[in-house]
Amino acid sequence: MFDRSLQIGLQGSRVTPTESNAVHDSRDLQHEREWQALFLTSFLVWLGPTLVGVTAKAWFLAKHGFASIAGSLSVHSLSSGQRLSFFRADLAFGVFLVPLCFLVVHALLPPRWYSRTVGAVTAMALLVQLVAFGEFVVLGNLAGYGLLLEGFDWGIAHPLAALEYLVAFNFIKPLVVVGGTAAALLVKRRRQALKKRIYSVSAALWIVGAASAIASWFPWMRPTVFHSAMISLAIESLFGSEFGSESSTRRYDGYSIGALRPIYQKLANVSGPGWPRPSWGAAQGYDVVLFVMETGPARILSWDASLNDFPNLKRLSQNAWVGTQHYTTSPESFRAITSMLLSMYPVRHNRSFVERRRTPPGLIQNLHAAGYRTGIYLPNIHGSRYAKDEQDYYETLGPVEVSVPDASPLPKASAPGWQETENLDLAALRKLEADYRASASAGKRFFGVYAPQLSHEPWVDVSKGGNEHDMAKRRYNLMRVEDDHLGELITTIEESGRLDRTLIVVTCDHGLRSSESDSSFRTGQIDDLSFHVPFLLYAPGILKEQTNLPWVTSHIDIGPSILDLLGISEGRAFEAGTAIWNEGLKDRSTFFFASQYFGVDAYHSGESFSMWNPMLNVTYSSRTLHFTTAAAVPVDSLAHREIIGRIQTMGELASAWYNLAISGPSVPPGPSTLVQPKRTE
Repeated sequence: MFDRSLQIGLQGSRVTPTESNAVHDSRDLQHEREWQALFLTSFLVWLGPTLVGVTAKAWFLAKHGFASIAGSLSVHSLSSGQRLSFFRADLAFGVFLVPLCFLVVHALLPPRWYSRTVGAVTAMALLVQLVAFGEFVVLGNLAGYGLLLEGFDWGIAHPLAALEYLVAFNFIKPLVVVGGTAAALLVKRRRQALKKRIYSVSAALWIVGAASAIASWFPWMRPTVFHSAMISLAIESLFGSEFGSESSTRRYDGYSIGALRPIYQKLANVSGPGWPRPSWGAAQGYDVVLFVMETGPARILSWDASLNDFPNLKRLSQNAWVGTQHYTTSPESFRAITSMLLSMYPVRHNRSFVERRRTPPGLIQNLHAAGYRTGIYLPNIHGSRYAKDEQDYYETLGPVEVSVPDASPLPKASAPGWQETENLDLAALRKLEADYRASASAGKRFFGVYAPQLSHEPWVDVSKGGNEHDMAKRRYNLMRVEDDHLGELITTIEESGRLDRTLIVVTCDHGLRSSESDSSFRTGQIDDLSFHVPFLLYAPGILKEQTNLPWVTSHIDIGPSILDLLGISEGRAFEAGTAIWNEGLKDRSTFFFASQYFGVDAYHSGESFSMWNPMLNVTYSSRTLHFTTAAAVPVDSLAHREIIGRIQTMGELASAWYNLAISGPSVPPGPSTLVQPKRTE
C-alpha cells in the first residue's frame, strides 16, 4: 500500500523534459528582464548628471565656442554632425559606460550597499557638474578648487550678496528637477504600473541616446578639449591645474634678473628710460597715498565728462596725470594691487602667492628704506579664511602694518544693509588718517594704501529711495560715496599742512567680473569692462593742469612713476613698468592676465589687442579690447601661433620673475639714493 502510494506520488510529481526546459527558459527570461530593468534604471538614475553636463557644454559652446572654433578652423560653419561630435564622450559615458559599471557594482555589492554607492556617486557627479555649470555662467571658465573655496568662504560671510550671484543659475533648476524626479520615481518600486511606464520611457530615451551616441562618432572634427566628457573636465578643473596656467617647460627657472630683463625687453618692446628722466626727483620728500577703489570700470567714470558729481576727483584732476587708457593686470584684487606695489605682472598660477618666502623688492621696501612709515588699510568685509590669507599675504610685502578693522560701529536700526560695509570702510580710512596725522606730527614721511570695499560686486543700491535698478547708475552712485571718502582724506591731509607735498593715486583694482552688473559683459573673455579702469596721479607743484596720457598705461607703471618722482633709484631691479609719462609706452606691449578667473590671457601691441583662450585653443585679434567671433584668428595661421607663443613666454617670464624676487637672500633695506629734484612743468 505504501509503495503504491509512493509510486503514485512520484508519478504525479514527475516533470517531463519539455516542461523542465520551459521552466529554465522562463527563469532565464526573467533573469534577463531583471538585468535589462536594472540597466535601464541605472541609465535613468544617471540621466540627471548626463543632462546637466550636456546642457552645460552646449550652453558654453553655443555662447562662446561653436562659432569661434569654426572661425579658428578657417571654415564658415560647423555641420550639425560636427556639433554633435562635441558630445560623443558625454553620450557614450551616460548611455553605455556608467550603466554597465552600475551592473558590475550590483553584481559585487549587497543590495543595500549598491543603492548607497549608486546614490552617492550620482549625487556627487550631479553636484560637480552643477558647480561647473555655475562657473561657466559666472566666469566663463572652469576654475580651480582654490578659487571655488574662496567664493564659498565669501558666500558664507555674505549670504545675501551670494544669492544675487546664484540668480544666474535659475535655468539649471529644470535639469535638477528632471534628475530628481526620475530618482524619486525609481524609489517607489512597489508601484508596478508606474515601474512599467518608467521602464518604457527609459527604453525610449536610451534608444534615442544610443542612436545619438553612435551618430556622434561619424563626423570628422579636429579633437578639442571639449570633446572630452563634461564630468571629466569638471573633475579636472576642481583638482587639476588651471587651463593654460603654466607651461610644462618652465624654461626660465634659475635665470638671474639680469638674464630675464633682456628677454622681457625684447618681448614687450621696451628699453630703459635713460637719463635724464623727466620729473625725476620732482616730488622729493612728498607723502604718498594710494586710494584703490573696488570694481570700477572706466566706462562708468569718463574723464572727458563733467566731474561735477565728484568734486574731490575734479579737484585732484586739475593737478594730475590722467590715464585715459589705463588698464589693470588682473581681475583679482590682490594680484592687481600687487602689480601696483611690485611693478610686476602677476603670475598665472596660485603657487607663488601661497609660498611666502622673503619680502620682494618693490614700492613698499623702497619707501621703507627711505624712512617712510608704510601701511596697507583693508576693510575686512570678507569675514572669511580667505580674508585672513589675504591679510597675511600683504604682510609679506613689507609694510610696517596691515590694518584690518575687526569691527565697526553698528548701523542704526533704520539704516540700509550696506551701511555696515561703509562703516568698515570708514574705520579703515580713519585708521589711515590717524597714522597720517601721527607721521606728520613726528615729521616722518608717510605711505599708505587704502582699498575700500563698498563697491565690491554685486553693486548695492545706495540711492536715497533704494529703487535704482540700473547697475551703471548704482556704480556711479557708489563712486560718489567713495568720492566723499576721498574728500575726507584730502581734508585730513590738508589740515596737516601737507596737501601740496602729497602724491595721491586714485584708481580701481579691476573692472567687472560678472554679467550681474552689466548684461553686455561676456564671461570667458578679457574685455574693456574688466580691465580698463580710471586712473589719476595727483602731483601738486609739478603739474598745473590736467594732463591726459594718450597711450596705454598699466598698474605695473604706478610704482616706477612714484619712485621717479621721489628720486629713488635703489632697489628697482625687478621693475617691469615705467613712468606713465614715458612716451616709449606707445610702442610697448602690455599684458593682461586672467587665466585664473576667466580662463584667458591677452596683450596690447601696436594698435591691436590679442587674446588666447587655452580651453578652446582659440586666439583673437581686435582693434579694441572687445572680442567677437569674427575676431577669431585661423588656428593654422602664423598669427595664431605667435599670439600663443607671446602669451606663454610672458607667463613663464612673469613666474620666473616673481619667484626669483621672493626666493633670493633677504637683505635688510639700506639707505636709498635720493637725487636732487629736477622740476619739470
